Amino acid sequence: MSLGPEERIPNKDFVLSYSTVGREIETSLLTHRTGDVGYFLLMVQPPAEVSSEEVVPKEMVFVLDCSGSMSGFPMTASKALMKKFIAGMNPHDTFRVIRFSETASALSPRALANTVENRRLGTTYVDSLRGSGGTQMIEGVKAALDFPPDPDRQRMVFFLTDGYIGNETQILDAIRQRVGDTRLYSLGVGSSPNRYLIGEMAREGRGFAQYLRNDEDPAPAVDRFFRRLNMPVLTSVETDWNGLSVESPLPATVPDLFDRQPVFLVGRYREPGTATIYLRGRRGQGWEEIPVDVELPAREPENGSLRQLWARRTIADLMRLQVRREIPEIREAVLGLALEYHLMSKYTSFVAVERRLREGADLPYETVLIPSELPDGMSYEGVFGPAELSMERIKPGDPVLTVRAPEEATSVSAFFPFGLRKQLEKDPVSGVWVCRFLVPKDQEQGRYTIQIRIVLPHGDWITTSAEYVVDETAPRFAVRTELVGRTLRFEATPVGGVFDSLSFRSPSEGALAFVIPDVISVVVRPPQGGYVVLRRVLEINDEMPAVWRGDYELPEWYRPGRYSFRFLAVDAARNTFSRSVAVEIPVQEASR
Repeated sequence: MSLGPEERIPNKDFVLSYSTVGREIETSLLTHRTGDVGYFLLMVQPPAEVSSEEVVPKEMVFVLDCSGSMSGFPMTASKALMKKFIAGMNPHDTFRVIRFSETASALSPRALANTVENRRLGTTYVDSLRGSGGTQMIEGVKAALDFPPDPDRQRMVFFLTDGYIGNETQILDAIRQRVGDTRLYSLGVGSSPNRYLIGEMAREGRGFAQYLRNDEDPAPAVDRFFRRLNMPVLTSVETDWNGLSVESPLPATVPDLFDRQPVFLVGRYREPGTATIYLRGRRGQGWEEIPVDVELPAREPENGSLRQLWARRTIADLMRLQVRREIPEIREAVLGLALEYHLMSKYTSFVAVERRLREGADLPYETVLIPSELPDGMSYEGVFGPAELSMERIKPGDPVLTVRAPEEATSVSAFFPFGLRKQLEKDPVSGVWVCRFLVPKDQEQGRYTIQIRIVLPHGDWITTSAEYVVDETAPRFAVRTELVGRTLRFEATPVGGVFDSLSFRSPSEGALAFVIPDVISVVVRPPQGGYVVLRRVLEINDEMPAVWRGDYELPEWYRPGRYSFRFLAVDAARNTFSRSVAVEIPVQEASR
């Protein structure tokens, strides 16, 4: 198995999927031993098909991350999951919906019963949620866990997030203090979610984590997540090692076994041996004991990665013991394990050098800035907002470019399509980066892209872009008038030869644009001052794709004769169309 060239960009997780076919709970064991200490991995696999005879009423709490990084696919997938749960709850279940970004808010102050009206309210509320702003997950944790649980239902909290935050320790500590008997399940959405945080949240809540990639169809994933929660296979699991010299297998508390979610136990052993161990737990309405024949060999050179796996799990457990403060003894234990097993930890690190080929094999070595890859499917604009121009449709002139960048950015550069490179200046009040640039007079009409580079303190950079349209073609209209009594009616219809704002082709390329969505003002100035605003009529057909209409009530002082009205139309690029419209006031209309 190998990765294709298009999959080698380090901006997404590697995921290996497999399925099982067993009809009962099955176990398997991997071992490794080449010295005085051996290592093992015990996997407990649920059956391929699970049926439940009894459903426990649940108090469902959905906590949705509504920060800017969730915009796009993560938000869409999260909404699909929530609506699936709301629609498919069991009769005696209740539910709450909580959103958080900088702050937290909820659909209701208390859990709602599973009724038709409440499900409709929940679905409508979910549809209204949008991603914007920063992430204060701690507010979501407090909102979900601080209110009293329902004693008649099992509380199940679902966190839906990409986990793009930096205060993992604070969040995990808050969960640990508040979780009680609550089960916490987390869904990581996006191409590279914060697996550490999302997984640890589920671990602290004795639940499980699941991940949904950008290139994955959300419907099957939502169905799997929903099915697993309704199908617990073995809960309150205990292990009897029956005299084997096993050292503190991890995790210390065996997780519940759910449908399609195996449980892994990893540990060390000093003495080889053979025994039948027992897994005991609640299954359905009773208890079940599962015998497992285990052999811990004196020598097994295969499966060498079990050494690092055990060490990583042990380091992770040790680090959880010093959430609030660093403990010297734990620091030394972690440092010793990391050095012995060649692992990266909070106290040890590796230097990674990424090599990229440049043209010319004889070029000297030098420092080259390497762009930071955003997670696949995540946009710069979704996190920081889009770059903006003071005018999106312009004539050659000097518009202003505005870029929102991370606080730590050291510089922002704009690369213009006509060869100019310009440094933006940071506004000390708003914190945005701005520059004014001159569009050349000879730049042809069309859409152009400005490439923007944001340099970060450690030397790498990220990119975004902004677009503008050069438009020097004024809109053209055919204007007709009709006098009905003392009301003079104007009707203006666009004609061919204007700039095509839909396909961005110039008139010389044969574009005929009858619909002109960039026209911002159409007025008529009467000869004695004032103006009449013409408004676009939404009646569109093949013969008259767009039309602007307006009425002018003739004042009493108008006398029979010929009058000149000035017609003016202005588009978004400030191109102006102007022409005089002659109106004849007949004798019979001039007086009453």
